[in-house]
Amino acid sequence: MKEQIKKHFSRYVEFSEVEIDEIYSKFTQKTFEKKDYLLKEGEICKRQVYIL
Repeated sequence: MKEQIKKHFSRYVEFSEVEIDEIYSKFTQKTFEKKDYLLKEGEICKRQVYIL
């Protein structure tokens, strides 16, 4: 997953390995089942989501 994040962000800005490590440390990985919702009606989104 780290390489995918690095590749995504490197499309916009060059980061050093130290910076990539710092960014990666802020991510948490979560697996969803097919047809699960990221957000349900009435919920407030409090995070950004990257789907890999």
